[in-house]
Amino acid sequence: MLNQNPLTSLDPRTFGNVRSLNLVDMRGTQFYGIKLWMPFEALVCTNDDVCQYKSADWECDRQCICWVQRHTRQLFVDCRGAQLTELPVLPQTTLVQTTLKLRNNSISQLPDANATVGYANVTKLSLADNQLSSLNAVQQLPSNLSLLDVRFNRITVFDQDFINYMTNSTMNLALGGNPLSCDCSALPLLGFVRAQPQRIQDMGDIYCSEWPDRPFQQLDVGELCPSYVLLVGCILGGLVIVICLFSVVYLIYQQELKIWLYNHNLCLWFVSEEELDKDKTYDAFISYSHKDEQLIGELLPKLETGLHAYRVCLHGRDWLVGDCIPEQIVRTVNDSKRVIIVLSQHFINSVWARMEFRIAYQATLQDKRKRIIIILYKELDHFEGIDSELRAYLKLNTYLKWGDPLFWSKLRYAMPHNRRVLKGQKKHAGPLI
Repeated sequence: MLNQNPLTSLDPRTFGNVRSLNLVDMRGTQFYGIKLWMPFEALVCTNDDVCQYKSADWECDRQCICWVQRHTRQLFVDCRGAQLTELPVLPQTTLVQTTLKLRNNSISQLPDANATVGYANVTKLSLADNQLSSLNAVQQLPSNLSLLDVRFNRITVFDQDFINYMTNSTMNLALGGNPLSCDCSALPLLGFVRAQPQRIQDMGDIYCSEWPDRPFQQLDVGELCPSYVLLVGCILGGLVIVICLFSVVYLIYQQELKIWLYNHNLCLWFVSEEELDKDKTYDAFISYSHKDEQLIGELLPKLETGLHAYRVCLHGRDWLVGDCIPEQIVRTVNDSKRVIIVLSQHFINSVWARMEFRIAYQATLQDKRKRIIIILYKELDHFEGIDSELRAYLKLNTYLKWGDPLFWSKLRYAMPHNRRVLKGQKKHAGPLI
């Protein structure tokens, strides 16, 4: 701190043996520090606003003016109108950040940012009125750049790579006065200036030669790239056609599709049972004639074991002995998610079996859900003995046929779709004592 001293001169090598000095304050003296030699980098400040950057490895280019703004420690390298064809030599420094002013020169290409000494430290770069025709943002721009001015160059396209760089950075841009190619290649730039207009400093000065009276950001995608609009239209049209085809196929083969998905454990959310029956005791109650017990012997092992194991109720196995039969029928139907009817001539001839169907049919009508699964065990000899409700039900609803190659797949699909079981967790199955 040498400020406010009657200092007029110093030996140029006064600080030659000093190693840790980075600031010499000479404000209020008559010495301007021009000829000081330092084997390190330091700032020599001779007034309140401006300092000089000193380094043994760097001197300001003779065609440029260099100074440091004291309060921001920003090194300005001003080479405007110096007829340069390439960047001047820059200091390799951590003491200051660099603002490089290169307007009105003849620079046609930028160097590799990582291979040029001092270039990576540039935070503001002014290249207006030069001869740049392209920009490789990833390779040619410093990573800490906050402002890039490339107005009035020869750049025709700011490609997708440049726009991606802009999107992933906080750099602001000035680009008016360039002969932009207003075709499909301009779409990335159009999308960016519309999405982040605050980062374009000269938005109102960007025009296309094809539309000199309309600002660039007001152009439509269809005007810049008619083929792009056609392509998007074709893609959307194709998607609509595919969706329509899938919808038609689904409407025609809806049942078969759900059965296939259920048996292959795919899209289980699409076919899983609702939570309305979660408090019911049984998954199914099998209503049958005791003369058809041979079929029950084949049904029961398949239903109560395997991946899709169900809790099944049989009147001969699970009902309480001595309890009132009609009351047990009503209670069992209400406690069951499904009622499986084994339809045969024996069933039609059984008074109790027909009662079980009527109660199940009334429960179906009451809660408006399809609870009844009818298995046609054997072809019926005659229909005279069939109740009117059963005859009407058979006419309006499909039923399963014993011996159908897809019988088991259809039956499992018609059974309740318990989510916990569908995920592979077997629940307890079998009689409930």
